[in-house]
Amino acid sequence: MTSIVRDILCSVNVWDVATGRVEKTVEAGREGITSLAFSPDGSWLAFGRKDMDVVCLSGSYLDGHSKPVYSVAFSADGKLLASGGQDGTVKLWEMATRTAQTTLKAHSGTVRSLAFSSDGRWLASGGEDKTVKLWDVATGQLSADLPGCSYMVTAVGFSPDAKRLVAGCSDYRHWAIILWDMTKGGSQSTLVDGSDEGIKGLGFAFSPDGKLLASVSSCDSAVRIWDVSGR
Repeated sequence: MTSIVRDILCSVNVWDVATGRVEKTVEAGREGITSLAFSPDGSWLAFGRKDMDVVCLSGSYLDGHSKPVYSVAFSADGKLLASGGQDGTVKLWEMATRTAQTTLKAHSGTVRSLAFSSDGRWLASGGEDKTVKLWDVATGQLSADLPGCSYMVTAVGFSPDAKRLVAGCSDYRHWAIILWDMTKGGSQSTLVDGSDEGIKGLGFAFSPDGKLLASVSSCDSAVRIWDVSGR
């Protein structure tokens, strides 16, 4: 089993989780890595760099963005890779041919985060323009422009059953975690909306049953556990 870690040396270390040893180091330029993701079967590693307008893909490149790539995500079956850039677009790449299938004119600013639903039907995108958008993967059409974010969206994610969508929002002084129930027409609830100096981003993960949500902020480095089963 392998794992991946970003570091300040602008490289990607690929770790063997069983032994705790670094299997491979991939150099990634001087400006830093913006995002990275393994394909579900572990055969592909995709990442974005601040100094390049391409998706770096296990020794090759996917060329299509006009500005640096800030977010990448694989579909659950590994057939599609989504990439979001500083150019405001989202591209869907077919991994069988490594060609762009669809280009979505998604946001008016940098696309900061992407997430596929587990059933592969939906793609969520979050951007610096304070919006979260839900896309129909099959048609490439915008399904919903979800309300509720007052700050830059730094992270989006679906619950394992795809019934909930969560977004983390921040503007370096304020932060919020917004949850939408996709079974109720995208009804919204706010887990937290607070003010703290120095917050640059939020990250989170659902428990396998989708009842708990863990969140972490870049301000206090605390991990918070939320019960979202009744929301």
